Amino acid sequence: MGSNTLEEKKIEYYKTINKEARRLLRMVNKILSFSKIESGKREYIFTPTDINEIVDRVISSYQHHFKNSNFTCKRNLAENLPLINVDEEAIIDALNNLIDNAIKYSASIKLIEITTGMKAQRVFVEVKDSGIGIKEKDQALIFDKFYRVTHGNLAHFAKGSGIGLNIVKHIIDSHHGEIEVQSSYGHGSRFTLFFQSN
Repeated sequence: MGSNTLEEKKIEYYKTINKEARRLLRMVNKILSFSKIESGKREYIFTPTDINEIVDRVISSYQHHFKNSNFTCKRNLAENLPLINVDEEAIIDALNNLIDNAIKYSASIKLIEITTGMKAQRVFVEVKDSGIGIKEKDQALIFDKFYRVTHGNLAHFAKGSGIGLNIVKHIIDSHHGEIEVQSSYGHGSRFTLFFQSN
């Protein structure tokens, strides 16, 4: 506005605006994705794809956010993985939702690990955080639409719509894949997506 704001304040304001703009964009994208799923209009175009290329693309899109939020993202990508027949944009959507949750539910340890590999003849990609974790009684419900964990002050600690993991589940089901969650309350969560290889 032309005021004599200190440079440090300008940077602070920029970071806040950037963070909120990204949050709003993610929220709009989630709502649009969920709306298409609910109306049965979400279509998938399956092509042979390298899961490592998808992971690199996703991590690249988060680099600025990771830096501004003091997060470290470790890549553990296996070599020579077979291609998987997927809709690339849909898998990016699923990983975005998992990373958003990892960021949202992390406390003092701001570390996210993304791993790819093979297990039981299936290609997998895994998003692991060192956040607050999920109680066992909640783990069977987290993929239900609009379900949010509300024990303690968690509802105020991390805002959300309760549709992100439901979108992930729908995408994986549509790919005839499987999603596995391993979590211990207070010790982080690990979400693994499995796909049949070509």
